Amino acid sequence: APALARADALARAGEPAAALDLLATLHTEHPTATDVACALARLHGLAGEPARAVPLLTDVVARDGADVEAVVALGAALLDAGRPAEANPHVARALRLDGEHALAHAVAAGVAMAAGATPRARAHAVRAIALEPAGTGARRARALLARLEDRREHVAGANALGPA
Repeated sequence: APALARADALARAGEPAAALDLLATLHTEHPTATDVACALARLHGLAGEPARAVPLLTDVVARDGADVEAVVALGAALLDAGRPAEANPHVARALRLDGEHALAHAVAAGVAMAAGATPRARAHAVRAIALEPAGTGARRARALLARLEDRREHVAGANALGPA
């Protein structure tokens, strides 16, 4: 636990490379430690490398498919890596495990948006915000709603111009 706290402190201090190195070493020493794998996966996601988080989280979910946090994190990593179809079953599982999980609803919104299911995306995003207004899920949901609004305004503007 002290090493995890140190890695978190390094990441917060603006030293993500040092935090990643520390967590990678810990993961090598303790390959089945869920907390280490999830922390390393989270940092990969924050570093803009969600594809590197996927195998870590896949292993965690394979060991404990009832760990809703890991299942949601895997769905989010897959979605962020541009693999929404692969994310979908994990998000569905997370919502079966905990239908009131805000981040699961936010990730489900992203999966729905990628599939072109705008009403379903909007419904999941609104639910994520309602469940945890200040949480990570709500921040993710608000960003998705802003993209939906931008898309709606773009279509409305194009329609106003008439045929080309």
